[in-house]
Amino acid sequence: MNVPNTLHRCLLSTNAIENSFRTTRRKLDRVTRFRAETDQASRWLSYALLEAEKGFRRITGCKSLPHLLAALARPESKMS
Repeated sequence: MNVPNTLHRCLLSTNAIENSFRTTRRKLDRVTRFRAETDQASRWLSYALLEAEKGFRRITGCKSLPHLLAALARPESKMS
């Protein structure tokens, strides 16, 4: 893709995803019963992800995200 190099470092790493998984796991570690009839699993997961969101930082090169969106919207060119 033809996108600015400033996005490469943060988008080629899985650190942001792993961090949210780790925070979610830490918040839900002591929860042992998820009752299906009250939809508790969805509620606990929502809570944990909202807590993880508090630790999110802006990605490096965030001003270049419109270029990435434009590149994703373009149809793929066939390699010949």
